[in-house]
Amino acid sequence: MKIHFKNNIPIIMSPFICKITAVIFGVPIGGVNLFPFIFVRDEKILNNDGYINHESIHTRQYLETLIFGLIIITSIQYIYARYIKKMPKWQAYYFLSGEQEAHQNDTNKNYLKERKFGSYYKYLLPKNKKKMVYENGKRIIF
Repeated sequence: MKIHFKNNIPIIMSPFICKITAVIFGVPIGGVNLFPFIFVRDEKILNNDGYINHESIHTRQYLETLIFGLIIITSIQYIYARYIKKMPKWQAYYFLSGEQEAHQNDTNKNYLKERKFGSYYKYLLPKNKKKMVYENGKRIIF
């Protein structure tokens, strides 16, 4: 198993971990961040700057919330979205604040350099959430 480094974050190729995560959240997963590692499905994802930027944003969120804070907030939001708001798995996944920040900013190559400490928290507010769908293999943000 070879470890790659991008954005000073260790990245490991693991189709198995990505597949398990995809089943849990009900969306296609090319990469997943399990602090301090990013796991990617394949070489194509490893070389995709947008994916790596997206997962690197999650690393910053973990650090900002002292690691367990992100896990707790994400768990509460996911349970709320699935069982109170009755969202399907994929919609509950996109409802998560961490995913909102990462998806809304992963195409901005300078986001991690320009990002202010605490930026994650603004995505907890409903006014900063955007609707996202995944159609025909492409993510669409409204």
